[in-house]
Amino acid sequence: MIFLIAGVLGLVAGTGVLIYSVLSFIGSFKPVAVMESPGAVQIQIDEPGIYTLWHDHDTTHNGVTLSHEPGLPQGFDYVLARDSDQVRFQLTPSRARTTLSTPGRNSVGVGTFQPDRAGSHTLRIAGPGAQSRVFSLTAGSFLGRFASFGLWIVLGAIVVLAGLLLLVLGIVFMVVGPKAGAHPQPPPPGVPE
Repeated sequence: MIFLIAGVLGLVAGTGVLIYSVLSFIGSFKPVAVMESPGAVQIQIDEPGIYTLWHDHDTTHNGVTLSHEPGLPQGFDYVLARDSDQVRFQLTPSRARTTLSTPGRNSVGVGTFQPDRAGSHTLRIAGPGAQSRVFSLTAGSFLGRFASFGLWIVLGAIVVLAGLLLLVLGIVFMVVGPKAGAHPQPPPPGVPE
C-alpha cells in the first residue's frame, strides 16, 4: 500500500514540476521594458545580470500594429546607463539568430547588456532614418533560460518515472499478495499440528 501512495505522490509531484517549468519558461519572456526607437525609457533593474534586447519586428505597440523585416539596418546605437552615476553598459551583439514568438509579439534577439548593480537605469536607442522600430528588454539570456527549462523538464520526468515505478510495484505487491514460497509460522509450543 505504501508503494501505491508513494507512486501517486510521485506522479502528482512530477506533473507539478513539469507544469511549473513550462509556465515559468513562458513567463520568463515578459519584457522589463518596451520602447520605440529613437527614444529612451527608464527601467528598474531588480538584480544585476544579463538582460536581452529584442527587436519586436511584428507587434502591437501603443495600439498600433507594426510589421518590419526581422533584420535591422546598420547604424543603430544601444546604450543602457545607470541613472545614479551614468555608468554606461554597451550592448554585446548576439552571435546567433535567436527568435522569440509570443502572443502578439515576434522578436529577434539583438544582444545583451550586463548591468553590475540593481537600481534605476535608462535604455536609449537611436537608429538611422525616420522609421521607428519597437524593442523590448527581458531579464536573463535565452540560452540560460532554455538550459534551466531543460533541467526542470529532466527533473520532472525523473520524478514522474519514479512515481510510475512505485505505482507499478504497489500494484504488483497487491496482486501477488504474500510471497507464495513463504513458510508458515510453526504453531506455538503445546499446540498439536
